[in-house]
Amino acid sequence: EKMRRSISKAIDNKEFQIYLQFITDSKSEKICGAEVLSRWDNPEMGIISPDKYIGIMKSSGTIARHDYYIFESICALLDGWKGTEHENLFLSCNFTRLSASSKDFSGKIREISDKYDFCHGNLVIELTEDTLIENADMVRFNIEECRNMGFKIAIDDMGSGFSAISDLYRNEIDIVKIEREFVIGGVNEKGHKLLESMVSLAHNMNAKTLCEGIETEAQHEMIMGIDCDYIQGFYYSRVLPYEEAMRFLNSSNG
Repeated sequence: EKMRRSISKAIDNKEFQIYLQFITDSKSEKICGAEVLSRWDNPEMGIISPDKYIGIMKSSGTIARHDYYIFESICALLDGWKGTEHENLFLSCNFTRLSASSKDFSGKIREISDKYDFCHGNLVIELTEDTLIENADMVRFNIEECRNMGFKIAIDDMGSGFSAISDLYRNEIDIVKIEREFVIGGVNEKGHKLLESMVSLAHNMNAKTLCEGIETEAQHEMIMGIDCDYIQGFYYSRVLPYEEAMRFLNSSNG
């Protein structure tokens, strides 16, 4: 209850901090982008992970403010990277279905991004798979509008059981993130065939694929043997606060 009362004030006070988990290109095995995540730097309780506050935000109606705050932080980052060695990296921003299915979503995206100067193709708007069935027509409109602005669209946790394949081909999707359970299962023969089929399906829909949750050498070797485009997980990079992430990036790609 104490957290619920302080969340709105925390957004105003910019207590939510940017953390990065890097994404690797499977062909070059170099960092090509990062997923941006938030952590709450609470003055009394210290660093709080999203699983402790996202649910509270959803129930209290403040989740959209959080999503747009993180989106604007990413726009500012990409603007700041222009002309540097990092300007070709992409960053992905998570949006909850409550935000992405609202009628003013694409308008807010335009309003915020117009404040900054950066290549919109370097910002990926990441939607959970269940977003596609939440007010499907409005979500489809928002996806089209965002893609018209030059942003890329990713679907998170493909295969988690929420959407039908028909929902994926009705929307123009640029990146499909495959749920980590399929990566874990991919080290055995049957699971490997299923994972390969999912990657092939996404490619047939003109989408690139990202396998997430790679944590072991065995999973790394297995992923390198399929036609996945991007890879993500603790094997390559942990979730790092921004300053530490930039040191890691400079040492890895430099």
